[in-house]
This record gives sequence, C-alpha cells and structure tokens, in this order.
Amino acid sequence: MKKLISLIGIIISFFWVTPNSFAIFSDISATDPDIEAYNFVQVENIMTGSEDGNFHPELTLTRCELIKIALIASEVSVGSQVSSAFPDIPASHWCNPYAKVARDQGVINGYGDGTFQPNRKVTQIEALKILINSAMVTLPNVTSPKYADVRITDWWAPYIHYAQDTLYSDNPIYLREANTYGVNSEMLRAETAYLVWKLFSSPQSPMVSYPQIIGDTDCNNQSRLALDLLRTLSPSHFSFVRRYIGIIECVPTGSGMYVEESPPRYQAGQATRDAGTIWYASTMVHDACHSQQYQSYLQAHPSSTVPREVHFGREPEIECNTIQIAALRNLRASTETINYVQNNIDSEYWNNSERNW
Repeated sequence: MKKLISLIGIIISFFWVTPNSFAIFSDISATDPDIEAYNFVQVENIMTGSEDGNFHPELTLTRCELIKIALIASEVSVGSQVSSAFPDIPASHWCNPYAKVARDQGVINGYGDGTFQPNRKVTQIEALKILINSAMVTLPNVTSPKYADVRITDWWAPYIHYAQDTLYSDNPIYLREANTYGVNSEMLRAETAYLVWKLFSSPQSPMVSYPQIIGDTDCNNQSRLALDLLRTLSPSHFSFVRRYIGIIECVPTGSGMYVEESPPRYQAGQATRDAGTIWYASTMVHDACHSQQYQSYLQAHPSSTVPREVHFGREPEIECNTIQIAALRNLRASTETINYVQNNIDSEYWNNSERNW
C-alpha cells in the first residue's frame, strides 16, 4: 500500500485550471436522471440557458434552433453564406448559414413548397430526422409497425424505430408505450438534450471523436483504455477532456498540459500511465481543467496575454483537484486515491523542480 501511495505521489502532474465546468443549470437538479445529458450540452456549448441561469426543459424549439444544435453537436463548420438557403430565410438571417449547410449535407430538405419555415416549432419526427441524420446513423429496416400513427411505409418509421429501440431503450422517460407515438407533437428542450447526448457523447454514441494520440502501441492502448473508461463511467468528464485536450502525447518522464498550444497538448509521462487506467483517466480530466481555464480567459480577454496565475498555482490546482476528485468517484477509485488528491494540495507539488513525472 505504501508503494501505491509513493507511486501516486510522483504521478500527480497537473498544471491547469477549469472554472465550474460541471455547474448545472439552476432549474436542473443534480439528481436528475438525465444529468449527464444536461452536463454534456452545457459543457459543449450546444444548448445554453437563459440569462437567469435556467435551462427551461419544458420549452419547445424552432426548426432553426434545432438545426443549429444539430450542426454544433456534429462539429460541422458553418461559415458566412451570401445566398439564401430557402426563399423564406433572408441571407442576412442568423439561421441562413446553418440552414444552407444542413441542406447541402442532406440533413434537411424543407417542405414541398420549397420553404423551410424557420420559426415553426419543430415536431418529434422532424427533430428525430434532423438529429439522427446529423449523426450519420445507419437506419434499420422496418418490417412491423410499433404505433398506430407510424406505418412501416412512413418516411419517419425508421427514425422512430431507431429512437425507441436504441436511443430510448434504457430510458423509460422517453419510451412510448401508448398505442400512438404522437409524431406531430412538439419536441421539448429536455428530450432534445437527451437525444443530443445519446447521439454524440454517451457510451452508445455512434460518432465520438477522440483526441489525437502520439506514441507507441502501449501508449495508444493505455490512452484509449483511459478514454474509454471515462466515456463509459463519466461521460460528462469524457466530453470535457475531448473539448479541452486535442493531443495526448506519451513521453518517458514529465507530465504536463501545454495550454497555449493549438490544439492543447497533454503530455503523459510513463509513471502517470503505469499507475493504472483509473488514475491516468483522472489526470486527463485534471489537465483538461487547466486548459479550459486558459481558454476561458482568452475568450473573455481576446488578444491578451494570459497571466500565469490563471492556470498555475494553488488556487488553480484546488479547482482542478476538485474536478479530478469528482471524476475519480465516478471511475470508482479507491478511497485512498481520492483522499490522496484531497490532501495533496498542501505539498505544492507544482513547484517541485526535481519531480521526474
């Protein structure tokens, strides 16, 4: 046991910060069964709350709002467009670039009369089609009906069958057990957040990109195992790492986060990687925290130099240790490991010039 503590002691190699990345919306309880989904859309800036800090899960969305959400979630670049995508969307409208890219990629088609009706409330079947198409899912063949309002020949049948059999299979909140599905009912923000998380970040997501890994086969295997563990047991932290770490580079000694690089690079030393998958995964979260604080400062102060104390020193480390501990708990780490991180701040390990990790 002492050897374990000693090993962990030379591994803790984090120099970066993150604001309260997992602070949930004011009207969403921390015990909400869909907390991971709300955390994901918040951290990734896919869905934002109102000025009062509320998410308003009970509200509906317009068709324009949904295609913007879908394109942000699928990480599709949207530039400025000079021509109108649809006759009822002016070229100067904020929605036009999103509508044009979504149409060009086959995510949307518009209505039979050629219009898009951007301010119309998006329905269940429209939302399913837009989000599932954005995730580039292979739809199932429908051979038997599930609902009275979903015939096997309806264009929306494959989307509803995929949603019910795959996306909602483990969530009774959204499973439809009635005789009718309600295909034309309006999609709410709560269900949209869950769909976005399920399609783009959850352990069952069909499309999730990982940071680039630089190193040998052992490095790739260790890093991938750590990322997979985060994705399975702590999806919101996995999303956090994906957002704030672009490259994971394995090195013999010396772990650290190069926050000023683009993309930000996490350098993982051998000792850190060999301490175990749980520990290695938690260090990614810790250093992603430092990267996020650096990036947040830049966003708030464009073209300025980021002061070192923003992402280095006691206060930044306390903040990142707190997030690391939350990740360790989700990863089912031992009490000893969690206590180590809690108590380690007094050692001021970040100032140890002789550390070899």
